[in-house]
Amino acid sequence: MEQVLQEKTTSPKASPKTCSEIAQNYNWFAKLDKMFGRAHLLVMTILKNHVKQHRARLDLTQEALGSSVGVRRQTILAIEKGYYIPSTLVAFKIARELGMTVDELFELAENERVQ
Repeated sequence: MEQVLQEKTTSPKASPKTCSEIAQNYNWFAKLDKMFGRAHLLVMTILKNHVKQHRARLDLTQEALGSSVGVRRQTILAIEKGYYIPSTLVAFKIARELGMTVDELFELAENERVQ
């Protein structure tokens, strides 16, 4: 992967400063797939959650849920948006506060992308 980074950043066209700029200017998945011999398919497993819907159903704010679970409001926001995967303990606490099981609140989903 360092070879890919070095190859892109030494390009005469542009010298991106951040990883997001590099990713925007270059098709990383295709390059990595070719390196590992999987040029036709990339499969990612992601964790989806239904925290926001069930929190709204109970008319709870992010701050109220966060304080009852023992985390900050920003953590609840990050979990809802999928930016942060909670620890097992936090996931169980959130599920208990929302009156659900962890399986009902969180689900594994495979996202397939064909090259």
